[in-house]
Amino acid sequence: MALFSFNPDGSLRLPDKFQKEKDAAAREFVSMRVVRIARRAVSDTPLIDELDVEFSQKIENPGIFESLFKGAVDRIRNEAQITCEKTSDRSWTVRIISGKYRESWINEFRHFLSDSLQVKVQFSGQANAFRKGNSYSFAD
Repeated sequence: MALFSFNPDGSLRLPDKFQKEKDAAAREFVSMRVVRIARRAVSDTPLIDELDVEFSQKIENPGIFESLFKGAVDRIRNEAQITCEKTSDRSWTVRIISGKYRESWINEFRHFLSDSLQVKVQFSGQANAFRKGNSYSFAD
């Protein structure tokens, strides 16, 4: 039995368990009220993370995100520079630059969105990849 298997295009094939989870998440995103957040580390000097936030089609008023974002910045403790840029009708990029409470802000932000919108939040990504030993994956 091979340790790795490959797709016809040469990419690495996901193990069945992970492929099923990925497929289930994709079905949920189409059929339910879901906010998808993908986190990525951009830089380590200064520490910069970006959250790509996307609303599913089942969320009727995606424009509410900007006011929710402002509310989250005001209500959730942070000392980071946090900005938001709209990238399409249903998606935004939130940029978090350095600052104290950065990690807890990200975690509380996803719970804030879930509670405020009464939606499922699909969260993926990692803590700052530039710091050894701090690679995590989060899923609701």
